[in-house]
Formats: sequence, C-alpha cells, structure tokens
Amino acid sequence: MSNDAPATRPLADVLDDVRIAMVMTSVDGVWSSRPLTCLEVDHLFLRFLVDATTDWVADLSRAEGTVHVTFSDPKANTFVSLNGVSFVSADPAEVERLWTAPAAAFFTGPEDPNIRVLQVEVTDGQWWDGPSGRIGQTVGLLRAAINDDPSMAGDHGIVEV
Repeated sequence: MSNDAPATRPLADVLDDVRIAMVMTSVDGVWSSRPLTCLEVDHLFLRFLVDATTDWVADLSRAEGTVHVTFSDPKANTFVSLNGVSFVSADPAEVERLWTAPAAAFFTGPEDPNIRVLQVEVTDGQWWDGPSGRIGQTVGLLRAAINDDPSMAGDHGIVEV
C-alpha cells in the first residue's frame, strides 16, 4: 500500500468480528478506560450495555461527551482507533434488543433499573491490518525491513465517516 492516500473502509468492515473494545472517557479531567463488549455496529454507531451507577456513565449521561474507543485482535493483527460522541439512553426497547446472555453476569436482567445503552457516533478513526499468524507477521516484517518500506508490514487506513 502506498503512503500517498490512506485506504478508507466502512466501520463494519474494519471491525468485522472484533467486539471487545476499550472505551476511554474523561471524568473530572482524568482519563480512564474500561473494556466493554460492542453489541452492535450500525453504520457509524457503536452500542454497548453499561451500568448507570458508575461515575463515568453518570458523567456521560449529563451531557454528550467525547469518547475514544479502541479495538484490537492481535491474532488477526488488526487494530482500530476511533473517536466519537456518546449518548446514554435508558430506552427499555433498546436494552431488550441488545440484551445477550453474557450481560447477565453484570445485570439482573434486561429490566435491571441500572442498565443503559451507550451509543457512540464515530466521528473519525483509523485502522491497521497486517498479515495474521506468527509466520505471516514475520514475513511481513522481513519484507518491510529488506525493502526499507514500513508499509509492506501491513495496511493502514481511515474509517469512512
């Protein structure tokens, strides 16, 4: 891939089957991250189930906030970095629609009064994708080193917004 113009790909294609995200927020000027399961990728929107009693969710609930979301799949050698605007909803129909059995580890059920839907509208992002597996990664790195061309180690591009 040339370094002239980064390739663009739709968000759903970039994320493919990667669903565990690190969601970074700022509460009182302190940045922190936590792992969340992305339950839905819909065009430029990511949706998660979250607990309204946590400080960071309560802070986001008071106003739309900027968040940073990263995804990685080291085995597939895929990495994604996204910026977005968050919105927290208590819509029971949305909660019910997004409910999964693993969510029961964190909530008493879809009727739990503390459950919320965190929606992130992606405003911009980048992705990196390289050969998967140890052999593929090694070959890609060797090709890049031999040819003095870092782009040969993998692809990099922009998320379509």
